[in-house]
Amino acid sequence: MKIIKYLISIELVSDMCCGTGEGNGSTIDCLTAFDEIGLPYIPAKRLKGLLRAQAEFLCKYGAATEKDIFDLFGYVNGKRGAIRVNNAVLENFEILKSELIGCAEKSEVVDAYCSVRAQTSIDDDGIAKKGSLRLIQVVNKGNSFYSNIYLNNANENIENLLENCVKTLRHIGMNKTRGFGEVKCSLTKIFEIEVSPMSFDVDSSQTTVTYNIDLLDDVVISGGANSSKDYISGSMVQGAFARYVKDFKGFDLFLKNVIFSDAYIDGLLPVPFSYVSIKNRPEKVFSLADGYEKDSKEQYVPVSGYFKIENGKFIKNAVETAVQYHYSNKTHDIFTYKKILKGQKFSGTIIAPQSYINVLQSVLEQNNGILFLGASSCAQYSACRFSFGEEQYDKTIKVQNIMIAELLTDAVIRDEYGAISSNAKDLANAFKELFDFKEFEIYIKTITGGGFNNKWGLPIPQYTAFARGGVIVFKECKAKFDKEIQEKGYFKDITFGGYGQYKIRLVSQENEFDVVEPENETKICDKKSDVVREVLNKIENNRNIALVEAKAIEFAAVCDIKGLSSSAAMRVYSLFLKNKTVSEFENAAEINFKTNELLRKFSKGLVDAYNGLKSPKTNELFEAFAMSYLTQIKRRYQQGGIEE
Repeated sequence: MKIIKYLISIELVSDMCCGTGEGNGSTIDCLTAFDEIGLPYIPAKRLKGLLRAQAEFLCKYGAATEKDIFDLFGYVNGKRGAIRVNNAVLENFEILKSELIGCAEKSEVVDAYCSVRAQTSIDDDGIAKKGSLRLIQVVNKGNSFYSNIYLNNANENIENLLENCVKTLRHIGMNKTRGFGEVKCSLTKIFEIEVSPMSFDVDSSQTTVTYNIDLLDDVVISGGANSSKDYISGSMVQGAFARYVKDFKGFDLFLKNVIFSDAYIDGLLPVPFSYVSIKNRPEKVFSLADGYEKDSKEQYVPVSGYFKIENGKFIKNAVETAVQYHYSNKTHDIFTYKKILKGQKFSGTIIAPQSYINVLQSVLEQNNGILFLGASSCAQYSACRFSFGEEQYDKTIKVQNIMIAELLTDAVIRDEYGAISSNAKDLANAFKELFDFKEFEIYIKTITGGGFNNKWGLPIPQYTAFARGGVIVFKECKAKFDKEIQEKGYFKDITFGGYGQYKIRLVSQENEFDVVEPENETKICDKKSDVVREVLNKIENNRNIALVEAKAIEFAAVCDIKGLSSSAAMRVYSLFLKNKTVSEFENAAEINFKTNELLRKFSKGLVDAYNGLKSPKTNELFEAFAMSYLTQIKRRYQQGGIEE
């Protein structure tokens, strides 16, 4: 497999509004796209759509073929194209993101790069239509954005098409016909590598290793906004590797002999159904499986999320998710999908022959540890950094009178006739291979699973399964052949995608726990790079502008200007528009108002009010102060607050 990496640079020749379709509800009708820190960016979905539009333009005039467009951007039936586009971000984006945390508010970072533009709709008589005023947030011209673009198994035609699409891309965002969004784009090839094909050799030894996932992008969960997944399923991880090894010799052995567990946040485990808390009192958790007896006077609710018990504390965490909206220009449909937010860490385990682990490790090395998970992996979403941890050794425990089994993933169980069962007794009997028991107590839920992965041709028949989090408490247990049993394992039937993983533990003497939420540490960098200092200087300047504008409005509201007419005040305003520095304005007022004592006094009062402020004295700040001061005076006249 040949992988080519490109860098596309986008310079804003004019202001750009890469609209999100949202406003802030009070002042701005349309916001441009910016991240959680406040840094503007161009979404990869938008950039890919623009490039495809240019490809269709080239095809229309004979400079490209439909086959080349489909091969590059993907087919209607879901077959993936060669291209993968990342968000276009500012230069030094990683430095800006890491060093701006804790230094400024999100709105202040946005204002350092963006401005607000107003527009109206004009009626036939040349007058603005009532209620047509719209305020649009734009990224200021002069900023540049950069996006990494990858091509997989590209041929010469596809490479040429991509280059021509970039060359012809001239406008991005809203109001392209009104002067917004004019850009200059260029494409640079960064590297070209070949992923060496390998083979899966027959190896009977089994190894268990952890794998860690750092989400570099948001990850889209298949199933739409109503999907309840808040974890990385084993099938998603398998698909991420299958994309690179599907052409390797022995790929069918890979599907049969490698088990990927589900990956949970921070290496925690799903909270079992046997843990409950008192309604509206989530600070304490109780374990029914460990012998806690409910108080008949209290109402109990299940506990969700992920957990571990450490030093007698119930450490709980939840996955950050969001619902994303997407608009299709072609079908004019709006649809939603759920995503796991970037910046979170997940981990799971792989059980496979060591030779298979070596193949997967080589895939990571050839891709710099970056693989792609979930839907929309060709634009904007799903980039993850993978790494393998140390080899894990199976822990064993000695069977005692009471044993507790917890389902770490969904599990498919068959009855004595081989049919898939939802009977709790069949689930309990599945553990008889490990130890004997006389009775059991159970906390379970059932779900319906199944599906088909059309990318890899991996069918999953529909079935009824026991949901992860299920708990069985076995009583009067006896070991078989006086052997210890493994703490973790899989049921023998369906293990595809991590199904059927369980954990065996002993009953605990503690059944009441205080809940501890993990603390999110915000690391603030003391040493700032030059690029960040420049942004912070802009933010500080914007703060000063806001301060002097507020003071100007305050002074103008109480200014004693008896005897000054509205036309005379506008003469001062007109003079300021031609002389916007303090010295220029003072000199011009002295000359132009030589015979008008009232106007000279009014002009001098404006300058004295500005000079009396405890803020830096710059031409930009004086302009902001004078503009706000004179505009407020004008408003007072218009509202009848001043008598001439």
